[in-house]
Amino acid sequence: MHERWTSAVQMSIGCHYNITPQFDISVSTLYDLHLGKEIDAEVEKDGTVSIVEHANAGWEGHIMLIFSAHYKFMRLWKSKK
Repeated sequence: MHERWTSAVQMSIGCHYNITPQFDISVSTLYDLHLGKEIDAEVEKDGTVSIVEHANAGWEGHIMLIFSAHYKFMRLWKSKK
C-alpha cells in the first residue's frame, strides 16, 4: 500500500454583484497547484492495476471557474454605522 502526503497552494480572484441588499451573485476563478510526488495508476494487459510512483516532484494544477448565488437570511453582527 502506498501512502501519499502532499500539499497544495491556491490562488483566486473574483467579484460579487449585489442585486438586492440580501441577494448577490459571484463569479471567481481559482487555480489550485498540487505539490508532491507524481503517482500514476497503470492497467496491465491481464487487468491488474499497479501504482507507479515517480521520484521527481510533480507540479500539477487545475483551474476552476465558479459561479455562485448568495442569499443573506440572517444578520449575525450589527454594523457600526
